[in-house]
Amino acid sequence: MKEKQMNITLPPYATAEDLQKCMVIVREILDSKAININEEYCQAIALEVMGISYAKGGDYSPEIIKSFAESNLKTSKYKE
Repeated sequence: MKEKQMNITLPPYATAEDLQKCMVIVREILDSKAININEEYCQAIALEVMGISYAKGGDYSPEIIKSFAESNLKTSKYKE
């Protein structure tokens, strides 16, 4: 089975490693709420959170990403 390649655009100054770290944080938050999503959806949420962080002047550190992710997931369409 061939794995599907997705072309993604990272937010400014972000690396693929930043995206992976953000996805782990998003996954942990959703798992704690017993919300299961696939990798593609997790990646989309992570990219959204990273974009918000950049727009607000934050960086991609775990603390900043976790703060924006928790806030975004609490008030968004991803709610329980």
